[in-house]
Amino acid sequence: MSQVEERPVLDAVDAVELVFHANNCEIPGRTALQKLVYFASRRVPGSKVDYAPHYFGPFSAKVAEILAELCFAGRAYEVRIPWGDHAGFEYHLTGLGKELVDIALVEQPASTIETIKDTVKTCKEACDLRASDLSYAAKVHYAITQYAMRNLPEPKNVTDVHNIAYGFRWDVTEDNIRAGYALLRKLDLAPIQL
Repeated sequence: MSQVEERPVLDAVDAVELVFHANNCEIPGRTALQKLVYFASRRVPGSKVDYAPHYFGPFSAKVAEILAELCFAGRAYEVRIPWGDHAGFEYHLTGLGKELVDIALVEQPASTIETIKDTVKTCKEACDLRASDLSYAAKVHYAITQYAMRNLPEPKNVTDVHNIAYGFRWDVTEDNIRAGYALLRKLDLAPIQL
């Protein structure tokens, strides 16, 4: 008899859909989506959304894949936003995408939905979902929680966190770390006292 793998409380698909839902079915960019899902998945016990270090902080290939699939399938659309010499993107769910959200709203416990709403609301109030601010906070959280993988002692101060972040090749200043840590405290995700 084969064992059926138990479904995590919150997987990447539902996390993406519910983060969209929590922000009126729109997200101001890929980085914001990545970081909002990162924070939400860290706040919901039993979540299963894997992240690895990336230039903009913790990155989930699965979250990127889900966003691409939503756009390809007509469940979301991308709006190009000029930004200096580059372009940014906003993402909006279509009616088909909102149908997926309705399914996630039925499948997920009310506590999970409320935690995700609170995560997005807190980030919106703290930094208006600016990708850079979300990235600093995610980098700080990841550095603090992943120090053991680098065989480093537990960080005790901003300089220690900076050194761990440097090990991930993240260019963050001590002021960036303090600002990121302040957002983590608002999210109740500050695992240590700096």
